[in-house]
Amino acid sequence: PPYMRERALELADAHRLSIEMALSMGVKVVAGTDAGGFVHGDNAREIELLVEAGLTNMQAIQAATGWAAECIGLDADTGTLEPGKYADLLVLDGDPLSEIGVLRDRDRLKLGLKGGDAFVDRMGGA
Repeated sequence: PPYMRERALELADAHRLSIEMALSMGVKVVAGTDAGGFVHGDNAREIELLVEAGLTNMQAIQAATGWAAECIGLDADTGTLEPGKYADLLVLDGDPLSEIGVLRDRDRLKLGLKGGDAFVDRMGGA
């Protein structure tokens, strides 16, 4: 509803300040949703906003992967690329460590794996 969007915009500066404070104290900030903040499937926008709030590109990616998995107790199975964990990964035409927006550009997604199964494969047999 419009009133929720307006309220979220009113709180944006306070949210950025709280992220800055958390980072300065060594807190691991994590990405996530309780629904309603972003259209389903546009989670990469939150990663961009974390960068805008002061996280490095790497920290923002960790916030959406390993740190988030650790926060909810799933880090034994997911969140990082390690032997024995689910193979969830993206292969992109670009480097999100230098250009975080590449994560949102669906045309630059070349391969997407969830649990080792491809949900996008534009590798062309490479």
